[in-house]
Amino acid sequence: MNPETRWLTLVVVSSVAAVLATLAGTADGLSMIPLLWFLAVIPGLPFVRMLKNNDDPIAIGLTAVGLSLAIDALVAEALLYSHAYNAVVTVSVLAAVACLGAVIGRLRTSSGDPEPADPVGVRSEA
Repeated sequence: MNPETRWLTLVVVSSVAAVLATLAGTADGLSMIPLLWFLAVIPGLPFVRMLKNNDDPIAIGLTAVGLSLAIDALVAEALLYSHAYNAVVTVSVLAAVACLGAVIGRLRTSSGDPEPADPVGVRSEA
C-alpha cells in the first residue's frame, strides 16, 4: 500500500468513526476517543501536503492539528451563524471536507501533477 492510499484510508476511516460516534450520542469515554482524534487531526491532515515543508513528521503533526482546529472553528462558526448548528451536522460537514481534501490530493498525485510543494519540473512518485 503506497503512502497516498494510507493517508486516504486514515482520513476516511477516521471520518466514518467520528460520524458514527456522534450519531451514537453517548457520553462515555470510548465514543469520545475517535471524535476527539477526528476533530484534532483529521480535517487538516489532507491539506498538510500542500505546504512546502512536508518532510518533518513533527511539523506535519503540528500543522495538521493547527489547521484542523482552524477548519473546525470556521465550520462551526458558519453553521452557528446560519442557525444550522448541530453536532451531527458539524461532524458530517467536517468529514466531508476531510474526505474531499483526501480525494483531491489522491487525484492530483495519481494524475502525475506535481504537488504545490514540489519544485518546478519535478514530478511526484505515485
